[in-house]
Amino acid sequence: MASDDSKYLYERGPWPQPAPQAPDRATPAVLHLPADETRDWNWHVGLRYVSQMLLETPLALLWSLRNKGLKPVSDARFTEILSDGIIGKFLCPTLDAVDRRRFANIVESSENPDRLYKSDFSPMSLIAPDDDSATAPTVVLWERAQPTSGAYVLRAIAVNELVFTPSDHVCWELAKLFALQGAGVCTTLLTHPLLHFPSDAANAITKTYLPRGHLLQQLLLPHFRLQLGVDDAVLHGGGTVLKPGQIYAPYPGTLSEHIALVDTLWSGMRHEDESENSAYPAYRFPREARTYHCPYGTFLSAYFDTILAFTRKVVEKIPKNDPLVRGWAKHIATWITGFPGEDEIFEGDNLARALTSMIHDISIGHSADHYLYSQIDQREVPFKLCAPIPDGSQTLPIVYGSLVRMVDNLRYRMCMKMFFNPHNVTLLMDVNYGFTDSDLRKENAEFISNLHATQQRLVNQGLRQYIPLAAIAPSVQF
Repeated sequence: MASDDSKYLYERGPWPQPAPQAPDRATPAVLHLPADETRDWNWHVGLRYVSQMLLETPLALLWSLRNKGLKPVSDARFTEILSDGIIGKFLCPTLDAVDRRRFANIVESSENPDRLYKSDFSPMSLIAPDDDSATAPTVVLWERAQPTSGAYVLRAIAVNELVFTPSDHVCWELAKLFALQGAGVCTTLLTHPLLHFPSDAANAITKTYLPRGHLLQQLLLPHFRLQLGVDDAVLHGGGTVLKPGQIYAPYPGTLSEHIALVDTLWSGMRHEDESENSAYPAYRFPREARTYHCPYGTFLSAYFDTILAFTRKVVEKIPKNDPLVRGWAKHIATWITGFPGEDEIFEGDNLARALTSMIHDISIGHSADHYLYSQIDQREVPFKLCAPIPDGSQTLPIVYGSLVRMVDNLRYRMCMKMFFNPHNVTLLMDVNYGFTDSDLRKENAEFISNLHATQQRLVNQGLRQYIPLAAIAPSVQF
């Protein structure tokens, strides 16, 4: 409980600890949230969940009855879904030795082997197939029109250790289905959670270690609101979307399998022969805008630069070697690999970049991901899948109407409504940091103006507006 005259935000603030489910390989956890944060989450998030379950379930059931199974996805549509936007994050320009052996015929015959990329959904190996859903690890092989730009051409899909191309007809269509399943599951349980869980430790330390009114805390509090409650509900709540059986729980597999897949964002994942997988390195805090090999990455980078210009102005007002900032950095670096520690934080613009990286992830990156995934057609990107894993022998036509059970479409629909669709509580363009310094108040206003200017510049460049500024939340609120 906070008191108005206390030195700190909370008398007993939150603090990171090893994750109970996997202390050595999972993102540090923040448990035992302050009552104020729990109430805020209950009022703005938990209450919405309850109302949606009451009001949305009948509509979702009706939708599921009218929209059975899946839609066929052409090669062109498959490429559109996987080569840009939120799923475009998987595009990786490095083929490991395992990949080169797997796709040897294509690699050796390619005139431009340096233009080969992969979309690796091998973490699906962590979810075993069962009576409810088939699952399989897949890797999609692409060739790019230019070395670092241009459209992607779909070349092959590996399912387990078998490689399929368009000439494989029915098996090719089945391979696309399993790749789309891997794309949906790995996007929502692995790449997107990178924007949620790693910064929880910094969130807790900022609220507990820094005294009230400290400039860093003023800057970060609007961006840290609701995040701990949201993430705690997902990772440790009894009603988590990761727990099978809930009306809104759409994933194949068990709770422990889902948790293992989520943990991959922190510990990384190796190939079966224990060699490193370039698509899944262990987590390291980014000090630059993350590189994505698609136009979505260009969009995100533009906003990173805008935020960095603002945080540099804020950092100018912080005394060099402020002991509180050094201590703040020391504690965060203990929990977050790659975060600049007490001896690094004031080198160059490390402090501004650390602040920018966190703010960008939990505002622009997080909101844009949700905005884009909410536009995904769940009948094109399935979670559960009632289909045979392609083995080269399938020849009978695929009956798309029977590939997903009605109840699974219902659960996916409810999950989309409750968790994937954006539900903003506050907006980035309305943020008032409450700065007392007159120069910083001007910088606050200038920052909002520059966000608008960034949006207009991207429009003028002809880049797709992956999310309008008016739809961006400043924090992880859903």
